[in-house]
Amino acid sequence: MPSQKPAFDPVAAWIKSYWKGEQPLWAAFWIWGVFVGFWLDTLFVPTFKAAIEVATYAHQDPLGWLTQYHLLAIVMFALVYSVWNFVSVWRSAKGVWGWLARGFYVFVAAVMLTWWGATFQAFFSIYDSEHETRTPALEEELLRQLEEFSDGYNR
Repeated sequence: MPSQKPAFDPVAAWIKSYWKGEQPLWAAFWIWGVFVGFWLDTLFVPTFKAAIEVATYAHQDPLGWLTQYHLLAIVMFALVYSVWNFVSVWRSAKGVWGWLARGFYVFVAAVMLTWWGATFQAFFSIYDSEHETRTPALEEELLRQLEEFSDGYNR
């Protein structure tokens, strides 16, 4: 039986070419890292914060089906996109500009990990546990902390 060759997918080939570092650094860094990354942050960070605030102020279950899948979709898309962009920049980085781009992305990775860690800590601290009672003062404090970290991330 002859093996059937899969159909050519131009989108997959384009994504792979960035992943392998075959595209120019300027495109991976400036277009996909800075420009598209800025717009995704502008869209997803406020959406993420709004979903947390809705769950908090409406006293809904934070892991209810709508909030859970909405936040999961945002987090997974942001994670996959970030990893793809980081790898594409890292692999296409050559010369002095490549080392500068890599250094910048190491800094960005540290900031992102700090922000996501603080965000999840605030999100999961808002809700009841066996040893802590949920209070409006606690909710306000944790949402203030989330806002502080989010504003620092968006600058």
